[in-house]
Amino acid sequence: DKRKFRQRIRGLFPAIGEQQLDELLPKAAPLMTQSLPKRGELISRGPTPLFFSLPSDSGTLVPSLYTLHVAPQILRPVVTYSGVSAPISGGADLFVPGVVRPGDLAEQVTATRRPWAELVFQGKFEQNEICCIVAEDSWAPFAVGCFHRSSRDMTDTGPTGVAVEVIHHLHDALWKLGDERLPGAEAPDSVLAAQRQHEESAAAAATHERERELQKAAEALVRERRARMQDIAKQVRKVEKALRHIDELKAAGKKQCNKDQLAKLQREPALREELQDLGQQLERLELEDKAPPPAPPAAPSTHPPPLTAGSDGD
Repeated sequence: DKRKFRQRIRGLFPAIGEQQLDELLPKAAPLMTQSLPKRGELISRGPTPLFFSLPSDSGTLVPSLYTLHVAPQILRPVVTYSGVSAPISGGADLFVPGVVRPGDLAEQVTATRRPWAELVFQGKFEQNEICCIVAEDSWAPFAVGCFHRSSRDMTDTGPTGVAVEVIHHLHDALWKLGDERLPGAEAPDSVLAAQRQHEESAAAAATHERERELQKAAEALVRERRARMQDIAKQVRKVEKALRHIDELKAAGKKQCNKDQLAKLQREPALREELQDLGQQLERLELEDKAPPPAPPAAPSTHPPPLTAGSDGD
C-alpha cells in the first residue's frame, strides 16, 4: 500500500523531505506498477513515472526526472557544462572532460591530499552507483545515470573516458510518459528548504566522519605508544641483566676474568648511559599514556544523506 511505499522511499532516500514526499505521493492519487521491457518495474502516479528499477537489479529503485524535479537532493549531482546537455539529452553518455571541475583542482589535490575524482564528484563512489546530471547554470537534473567506474578506478586511469552511463534523460521514452513539463528557472521553496537540510546533514555527517578518523588516529597512537613502552621495558630488563652480570664480575675481581669478561666490564659506562636514556623515554611515554583519551565523537544529529540510489535487497 501507499503507506508502506512511503516508508520504503524514506528508507531508500533519507534526504527526501516530508513536504516533497507529500507532493510525490499525495493520499488521493493512486500508485500504479507496470513492467517495462528495458526498465524493469515502473511505479507511476497516474501518468507520471516516479521510480523505476533496472532489469539487472530489480531491488534498486531509480528516481525519474519528474521525481528529481521535486527532490533533486536525493541523488549525488554531477555538474556539467551547459553545452554538454544537448548531446546527453540525445542519449550520449557523459565523459569526464564534460564534468565541471574547480580551476585550482591540482592545488586542491595537493592541499587536501584527496584524489581528484573525489574532489570533482563530491566524494567516493562505486561503479554503477546512481547519480543525476545537472547543468552548471540550472538547479534541475536533466539526466540520470550510473558511474561507469569507481572513484578509485577513475583516479587511477586519469580524467578521461566515460564518467556516467546515462540511463534516463529529458525527451526519452520514459519522460514522454509524463506531461513533459519542464521545471522553472528558479527552484521551488520546498526544494530550497530540503537542500538546506540536506547540506546541514551532509556537513554534520562530514564533521562526524572527521572526528571519527581523528579518534581512530588517536587510538592508533595509543597502541603504538604502548607497544613502544613494552619494547623499552624489554630493553631495560636486558640492560639490567647485563649490569648485574658486570656487578658479579667486579665482585669476583678482574684477575678472575677472561678476555670476554673484561670486555663486558668495559661496556659498563655505556650500558648505564643506555639504561638512563631508556628510563627517560619510558617515563615520557608513561606520562603521555596517563593523559585523558579524546572523547568519542557524538553521532550526527541528523541522518547523513545518501548520494546513491538505494537498494532494499528485494
